[in-house]
Amino acid sequence: MYLDLNKETIAAGDERVYEYILNWMAWLIQNPGKKSRTTIVLQGRQGIGKNRFIDVIAELTSRYSCSNITNIDEFTGRFNSVVENKKFAVLNEIMNYNDSKKGVATVMKSIISVLTIRINEKNQLRRTAENVMNIIYVTNADMPVQLDIDDRCYLVCACKIVHQVSEKHKDDVEYFNELSQSYTQEFYENLVTFLLETDTSQFNPTLIQMTEAKK
Repeated sequence: MYLDLNKETIAAGDERVYEYILNWMAWLIQNPGKKSRTTIVLQGRQGIGKNRFIDVIAELTSRYSCSNITNIDEFTGRFNSVVENKKFAVLNEIMNYNDSKKGVATVMKSIISVLTIRINEKNQLRRTAENVMNIIYVTNADMPVQLDIDDRCYLVCACKIVHQVSEKHKDDVEYFNELSQSYTQEFYENLVTFLLETDTSQFNPTLIQMTEAKK
């Protein structure tokens, strides 16, 4: 069910995007402490399974993940030690600098691509730490990020409504309950094995598929 969610909803049935996401996940698991310098943007309506998809990656990275960052100050603000040593982070409808997409884009580009980060911890001297975060950005916005013409940082996925928790799709509640119940210990063990055995030797995270959503 999880791989179907990935392919049909997250990748909207696009085989190229689906393969990229699987390889990105495998690369993340196979290369702890390394940074892909890319971000996957999941754009779509509420209740269609975006967070159910991400929850699994957060669980796989466990103590080294931040699963719900809603303010960019958590990366760059006065007290940002929460992101230190984190290999995976989820930006969930992140709040902007005065709602300026350009301002956020500048900060995001630095967070995505730069290999160090300044850590500000209460009652401690500022310090420089290695930036190993790999990021997925979840949003309902039509234009969530401002992109450069030659951008190589963002894979933008317009997620498809296959199942949705809403008045119109009441029966889909059962689908999502079944999906959540499938996330057993055996499921995680099998998924880790699958990702570790995936051949990523030819995978370059910065060779990102162009999508209609990105255009």
